[in-house]
Amino acid sequence: MRIRANLLAVAIVAVASSALATDTKVYPGMACQAYNPSFTYVDDGTGALKNTYAGFVHFTCPVVRDQNLGTSSYSVSVTVDDQSTTTNVACLGYARSSNGTTVSVGSNGTSNPGVGVSTFSFTVPTTVSGGNDYYHLYCDLHTNDKVRSYKVTENPQTE
Repeated sequence: MRIRANLLAVAIVAVASSALATDTKVYPGMACQAYNPSFTYVDDGTGALKNTYAGFVHFTCPVVRDQNLGTSSYSVSVTVDDQSTTTNVACLGYARSSNGTTVSVGSNGTSNPGVGVSTFSFTVPTTVSGGNDYYHLYCDLHTNDKVRSYKVTENPQTE
């Protein structure tokens, strides 16, 4: 009986610890979609999203939120291929309530124009806690710019 009680205690601690752990996911650039479906973009053959429209396009990128007990923030690293010599690739992170209202916006992450492949990072503070609240990114790309991948880490609330 004592062994069973000890095993139960270990299981409870393991579940509680995993609920407070950070949660990281990496997404291919092709998970992003053009905000306006009339704009053209392609998978460049590597899973990266490439803007083939002749001009600036606004993309939205999904983020799976599975820390439903609440998070204090989520951290983002975006790997891009910036081919424009005049404009940078820029991304913002959003936390939204279930009705779409913006709860918080992360600081703008940007690349340097024309540098090719680079990674930039930023953090999005969040107070969402409802089961239907959600996160997503907006990234702005010019012609031939690419989002290769993005990594998101949910940071648990600390009491």
